[in-house]
Amino acid sequence: MVRTKLDPSREFRFFSDNDEFYSQAAIAPRSNCILDTGKLAATGVVMRPVREALQAALECWTPESC
Repeated sequence: MVRTKLDPSREFRFFSDNDEFYSQAAIAPRSNCILDTGKLAATGVVMRPVREALQAALECWTPESC
């Protein structure tokens, strides 16, 4: 989705697996907590789907100048 919306000129390098990621990039181990939006929904808060929110964020994104 990032490539199709932003069309970056650079290539992204992804980690091959979790072990590589945690040995090189992560400071703390991953949490196994599961987020639940049930309480929000019960109060009437409506949340859009993740893909829709990500798409909107990418469309509005502008690079920060360094």
